[in-house]
Amino acid sequence: MSGHLPASYSSLPAEDMIIVSGPETHKPAEQDIIVFGTPIHENVPQLVDRYLSNDLPGFLAHQARHGIGSYVLADFREGRLRMITGPGYCGGYVRSTSEGIAVTTLLRDVMRFSPGELRFNDFSLCYFLSSVPASTFGMLPLSTLFKGVDRLPPASVLEISGGSVTVCRTYLNIAELERPASLEEAVLEVAEKYADYYRRSDLQPAVMFSGGVDSLLILLAMQQVMDPKDIRIFTVQTMRTHSKTNGHHRAYPVAQNLGLDIELIESDSLRSGGAVSAILGRMQLDMANTRAPDLAFADHPDIGTLVLHGQNMDALVNNNMLSLQSNLELGYLSNAKVSDLTTDELHLKQLTALTRNMRFTDAYLQDAEFQRTTVRYFRKMTPNTIADPQAGTTSGIMRGMIATQYPNLLNQPQKPFSIFSQVAEMSSEATRMNGYLGQNATETGLVDLLRFYGYGQIAMKRGCSVPLSSGTRISYAPMSGPLVSYFLGRPRGLLEASQPKREVYALVTKLAGKSYSAMTAWKDVKVRDWLKTLDARQSSDLRDVLVEARRDLLDPGNSRLLGMLTSKKTRANVETVYKAATTGSDPAQETYSVFNQSIARNLLNIELLLESAEGTRV
Repeated sequence: MSGHLPASYSSLPAEDMIIVSGPETHKPAEQDIIVFGTPIHENVPQLVDRYLSNDLPGFLAHQARHGIGSYVLADFREGRLRMITGPGYCGGYVRSTSEGIAVTTLLRDVMRFSPGELRFNDFSLCYFLSSVPASTFGMLPLSTLFKGVDRLPPASVLEISGGSVTVCRTYLNIAELERPASLEEAVLEVAEKYADYYRRSDLQPAVMFSGGVDSLLILLAMQQVMDPKDIRIFTVQTMRTHSKTNGHHRAYPVAQNLGLDIELIESDSLRSGGAVSAILGRMQLDMANTRAPDLAFADHPDIGTLVLHGQNMDALVNNNMLSLQSNLELGYLSNAKVSDLTTDELHLKQLTALTRNMRFTDAYLQDAEFQRTTVRYFRKMTPNTIADPQAGTTSGIMRGMIATQYPNLLNQPQKPFSIFSQVAEMSSEATRMNGYLGQNATETGLVDLLRFYGYGQIAMKRGCSVPLSSGTRISYAPMSGPLVSYFLGRPRGLLEASQPKREVYALVTKLAGKSYSAMTAWKDVKVRDWLKTLDARQSSDLRDVLVEARRDLLDPGNSRLLGMLTSKKTRANVETVYKAATTGSDPAQETYSVFNQSIARNLLNIELLLESAEGTRV
């Protein structure tokens, strides 16, 4: 260190971040600088020293290029509050009320500040409770379910002075990002920093291995910088209702071909009392992912380490996943793939996948007339969407990315959000995002940033805000400075549309010494048959263990949510959702569906938050 540590500083877990800036500032420690969470790329004293010994632009540029881990640096000096979030920060909240401004990591904590002023954002609530499969989980990048409660995203600078938010912006300036020379350089830097963290923390390295190419890349990179025998490799048995694209049936053949030992966590762990209690506990703290396979770790408190996850690589590469797993290394409609296209159906699927990915290329995004004249075609190939009325404009691109993750496409109106003007609401969010991004990025850079702050941010928020069990956390390795700065804003041509993850596959082949497709072939059919036997033993009980555990909260007569709605129209629509979800989540009812169970979980999450927020005021 260079010795620039005159300020006092301390370190606390990210979930302990509760700061109130008002007539008096309230913070969880007395020091001038507090680091919440865990920086991976350097330890806390090094991070603070770097901050104090550089000007702000220099420090932010370093974090954008090298920052790894979920952390926030809060500086209380000079009569103002400055907060800098890492690229891998799980995300937090900022709330302005008549009593001041509260900044927290957990939604429950910010809801406890000025509870008498808490009101729902009617559109955000109805949007979240609708069927919008192309959206980012029915959530918006800056606005939340509550009025006046905004997101504090990763890779952000927030400043509060004189009782007002004076700065809230990203520091991922596309035009000025320092970029790694190659994907290999970026991935190995991430692996080396995680390895250093495991050593200095005396933790055993661990990887959540789905069998997909992204988690395999993380695993292979870690094996380059650590003894492979020291790395625990976990895979979770996918449930009947979960996607079969990746999971134990893909993880085992890949592991066999690489001579790896993996530890299987059976899916019924998700139905155990310990897991149910842990997941309900997460739902009391924040909007949570309640179906992720890694939640099975909640039933295994003995693991006790940081588990690396490949989630969100797709958000950085910015590709559509259709048909990717059947193609693997081969490009859509490539010469190597043509011989496999034995039917018109297979040919059409390839063409559709290529065309969907073309929407993220420079050629498409820079040709406004082509976007405008083809928007109806793209709408037809993307189910449950409608065309934006200003396709081809920056507004149309932004509204589409916020609404559906596709330029120029909005969601098909569904109850209950169909009572609102989607164009007006998405325009409002786009205006806010313009202020937050604060830069004149190219169309490609704008799409990348909206994908990072849309899907990437919200997926990480839902999965990484709190530990899975005592000492066990998930870390999304792709959401790190080296990989973010490598992918965001890179030119994308037709080759990227045809082979959106070709660099990932190529690097896996280089590190493993064999292609990914070769590794997916079963080497020992006995293991395959054993997994089939395990699958046959999976519970066939369709009842939702989370909903059944707290079905009392889904009685409209007990609903805190309904009691807070002041608009008669909004309340009537949400009541309809309640009735459909409470009956349709029960397998014994004719209206039962997995979708109704999902909406019931969303309602339960909100009700649990409202119940929990009635605790001690912030």
